[in-house]
Amino acid sequence: MPWSGSVAIPFTVSSVYLHAPKVSGVYAIFSDKSWICFDESDDIYESLMEHIWKRASWTRNPGPKYFAFEPLTGTARGLRKQTLNAEYSPAFVSHDAVPV
Repeated sequence: MPWSGSVAIPFTVSSVYLHAPKVSGVYAIFSDKSWICFDESDDIYESLMEHIWKRASWTRNPGPKYFAFEPLTGTARGLRKQTLNAEYSPAFVSHDAVPV
């Protein structure tokens, strides 16, 4: 199933602050040409901010340039994350709340 969440939003502190919701859901972090990771969270905003502060640990080039999100709750959230990882094969596949 194709990405059906938000549009691409620049992966910057100000954009996360302005656009990332403080709700449960899945989110994507990506560059112009590749998906970097998909993950799920109880608070999309907090998880994306954590990624921003740990950004120096991204070892792939190009690094993250955008984020997008889909608000989801319950088992739908975990199932959507699994589906996205299987369909798009991101550079990092997380098994924890916030991969680094």
